Amino acid sequence: MDIFIYFILMMLGHLVFMFFMPGMHSSKSSEKQGDTTNHDKEKLECQKENKKLKEEVYALQSKLKRNKR
Repeated sequence: MDIFIYFILMMLGHLVFMFFMPGMHSSKSSEKQGDTTNHDKEKLECQKENKKLKEEVYALQSKLKRNKR
């Protein structure tokens, strides 16, 4: 009797983890693979913004160095 309860609890625990932590067993992970275009656009926008911010930081650093002289 204990072995049946053990297996039932193991199965329920596995199902709960599959729901809360989707990975290779879950069908949710395969649905998200087709939605890469939105992520690519966001990545490009972030890269452009990052480049712009780096240029601003470089300009401010050079301005500070000039003011220290």
